[in-house]
Amino acid sequence: MKRYNKEYKLICDDIDLRFGTVNRFNPLTCYLIGKAWISPNNETDNKQNFLECFKSFKNNLKEFLKSNNFHTASIIDYDVCFDTMVRGKKNFMEINAVMKQKEITANIKQIKETFEKDFINIMNDFRSNLIQYNFTVSKSNTKK
Repeated sequence: MKRYNKEYKLICDDIDLRFGTVNRFNPLTCYLIGKAWISPNNETDNKQNFLECFKSFKNNLKEFLKSNNFHTASIIDYDVCFDTMVRGKKNFMEINAVMKQKEITANIKQIKETFEKDFINIMNDFRSNLIQYNFTVSKSNTKK
């Protein structure tokens, strides 16, 4: 039985980032998963601050998709528990994106090269925005 899925780990500061497809031979649909632990550094409106950062991330991702043969009508979602978010306590954050190519013009390795160059910059901007809004971002739940 052939294995069709393919997943790559992308190198990104403080965010565990993976890119893949469920069919490497016909990569019409691709996905991105970003995981990190975030912790607010003050008692401001953390939910609103996070949503501002996510909105900017989403807009940047849509611009990236538009210029790289993907439909902009993609699924881009996050998972964070705001109810337990207090100053100094780490909360798990996950960002998911599912994207569909307009037409298959590139194989999975070519798509990976594009994502390595451009998408990592988008994720680093998202990370920088979180830090600017007084969040600490890390790959692990343990204290350094």
